[in-house]
Amino acid sequence: MHKMTAVSDSRELARKVVILDEGSTGHVVQSRGLAKELSKRLPVEVLEYRIPCRLPRKFARSLGKRLLDSPLWKCGVGWIHPLKGIDLQSCDVLVASGPHALNALRYLGRLGNCPTVFVQGTLNIPEGQMDLIVRPDEGEERSDYVFIPVLFTEIDPNELTANQESLQAKYGTDEKLKALFIGNSSAKIVFEDRDWDDLAEFVNRSWSLDGVRWLISTSYRTGGELERRLRNRLNPAAIAKAVWYSEMPEKITKEYLSLACEVYVTMDSLTMATEAVCSGKPCYLYSSQSAMKLNENTHVRYIRGLVENGYAQVFDGGTQPAELESLNGHEPDYSEAVNLILQRIGWRQ
Repeated sequence: MHKMTAVSDSRELARKVVILDEGSTGHVVQSRGLAKELSKRLPVEVLEYRIPCRLPRKFARSLGKRLLDSPLWKCGVGWIHPLKGIDLQSCDVLVASGPHALNALRYLGRLGNCPTVFVQGTLNIPEGQMDLIVRPDEGEERSDYVFIPVLFTEIDPNELTANQESLQAKYGTDEKLKALFIGNSSAKIVFEDRDWDDLAEFVNRSWSLDGVRWLISTSYRTGGELERRLRNRLNPAAIAKAVWYSEMPEKITKEYLSLACEVYVTMDSLTMATEAVCSGKPCYLYSSQSAMKLNENTHVRYIRGLVENGYAQVFDGGTQPAELESLNGHEPDYSEAVNLILQRIGWRQ
């Protein structure tokens, strides 16, 4: 169990938020982001529990979705997760994100008689399975939906600004910098070798045009082979700092977001894209040349929503640096959504 507490007024009794962590950093970040927004309104105590998965993750995901409509769903929870040691006493709301946590959230909510909130971006969940599903708006109205402008994250623009001066001292420079976060092909977004070659060339051309150097970080998804390909094509003079994750993993997101004047992200990860948006900095999302044509792709629809609402601009390997529009960057406003969530789970401010 991991415990963290956010209390806005010690004179009031803190509400207990229990988060189920099914093993994905991107998913638990969304749950923590909701807790962060709730803590801005009321004193909140957050308890996190890791729920290990007994089965291979791909199989567990498929089984979990099938069990939602099955009369055997309670038995299925035990097949997938060993749910022991989770303290539901005085739990005021149970929160999870990610497909592997679906049935555990449903089961524990009924066991503890507490409201359940599922935070998600692209899953299609049958109505009535959770008390509340918090998600971006795709036009479908449902009684259990609360729409948010973008997914929740832990990124706080005020914190980024407050840390900027100390980070500039740590890095030994106060120069303008651009940040680039690189993933790799995913189930929803597929990149070709030419896309990566074009991205490296984009960085080189951008630096040659304006002299602004880059902060670069790969991720667990990138892998050594792609990292070597990029390193062979990037101009070392264009790079202020690089984290090559396969060689030396380092969590650098908040530091880069604090220092950068613009943020660039490969669009395979909704979490990385949303963290960039929530920084309040101008945000540019790199697409493979085929991805944005996939109209039925839920991942692409989310990215389109970011663009349509002015949070980001998409570019691909055919884009020249000078062709990008100048964005002002603005952080999302969750206030209306949080009002509805508080109302639906019965919390009074």
